[in-house]
Amino acid sequence: MNSNQDADPDFVKALEWQLRSNLRHNGVVSRTPHRLRLTWSKVVASVALVAGSMFLGAAGTYAVTHEDDRAARGLLIAKIQAQLEIAEMLHAHHAQALAEKQPLAEKGYIGESEIRRLELPLVSSESEIQRRRLELEEVSISGREPNNALSAPLVGGRDFVTARLQTEERPIERQLAIAAKELDRLRRLAKSAFVMDYEVDVAEARFQQIAAGLDELRRRQSLRTRFLSAELTPKEVELRDLQEQARTARQAAVRQLPVVAEQLARLGRLFENGAVDRAEVSEMEIALQSLKAQIRLAELELEIIQRRLSGSNDE
Repeated sequence: MNSNQDADPDFVKALEWQLRSNLRHNGVVSRTPHRLRLTWSKVVASVALVAGSMFLGAAGTYAVTHEDDRAARGLLIAKIQAQLEIAEMLHAHHAQALAEKQPLAEKGYIGESEIRRLELPLVSSESEIQRRRLELEEVSISGREPNNALSAPLVGGRDFVTARLQTEERPIERQLAIAAKELDRLRRLAKSAFVMDYEVDVAEARFQQIAAGLDELRRRQSLRTRFLSAELTPKEVELRDLQEQARTARQAAVRQLPVVAEQLARLGRLFENGAVDRAEVSEMEIALQSLKAQIRLAELELEIIQRRLSGSNDE
């Protein structure tokens, strides 16, 4: 193992994948419930909180840079408290939206799929609140920005990295359950010829993608455990983390490739019959080429990471 305990920040920064954002793109876009009473003053307050959070982030960075620990702690705590308040407001909104729809679902006016769609942002906002509270505790102890790196040290004897990773599990598990039900529904409809086979293929690829994301999250937790037990050095655990992310990205692209290729072929046939525009075919062609490029990029990154791991083991 490498005896050097310093991670390679430049390499980590250059290769770091930005994979998590997926859940927030599945949020609910609906009217603000009347009973929530989000008045104009509260909307203004929300905007002020966001703006204040951005300002405090810059100010907090300045304070840390200038080694003013007391100022840094106060600014960072204020920043996270603002983010926490925003998360709690969003949670209240999602809870109210779900509460309004449930009686309609019980009477059969809306389907179960609509309720599942509303449950996901509620679960995600709960996870966000837990995450912000953990960050608040960490900053209160350390006086520094929360450190999410797998090589981060314990803070006050507590493992905040693993705790935050665990908060991410429930939303992904819920998303996986929703995708499984949707896939099962489409498979039943396909047997009766109510939906096209390609719709089932798309749903299955989606399910597999979410499952792969959950597996990756759990592998990251395992890597963290190995680092804390001194089985991996800081440099090794960060490289293996990047390796896992690149593998997941490659697998996701490979899984989607045949689905997109089939859709391109289908659109091509429709175009020949004048049923779709050429622009729709072109968009799918671009999507296919993009997936191929993503696969190649992930393979190159895996090759680079493997070389770095081999060099690390030789030191």
